[in-house]
This record gives sequence, structure tokens and C-alpha cells, in this order.
Amino acid sequence: MPRNEAGRYISASTPTAIKRRSGHTIVRSPAGVTANPNKVNQDITPLQLALARGHRWLRMLEEGKVKSLRESLRG
Repeated sequence: MPRNEAGRYISASTPTAIKRRSGHTIVRSPAGVTANPNKVNQDITPLQLALARGHRWLRMLEEGKVKSLRESLRG
């Protein structure tokens, strides 16, 4: 962080609004310009889908909602 001649830290502030929309962070400047610092690819890969299903099945087994994976696949 920069310092001035007296050795004190220099700081600046800009009025911004940080919003959460659908799990994403959006930063809006006073001029109305928006930026999405967490821009990610929205396409779900087969690996991500398999991991999500695995976590769901494990939770169902642990909570006793199903007795086996075969039972959970039936509906």
C-alpha cells in the first residue's frame, strides 16, 4: 500500500455496490458499469454432474431415504 511523505498510508474510496444475483457477485460502479469478477463457464461438465449425483446419493443413503443406490434410481 502506498504511503505519503509523512509515512502514512494513502487510501482512496469509490462508491460501489456489490450485489449477489443467483449465486454470482456483481460489482456496479457509480457510472452504472457492471463487472462480474467471478465470471465462470456455466456449462456443467460430465464430471461435475457425476460428483453432484454422487453427493446426492450419499446423502440419501446416510439419511435413510433409500437402502441402496439401485433403490434410489427407481424413483
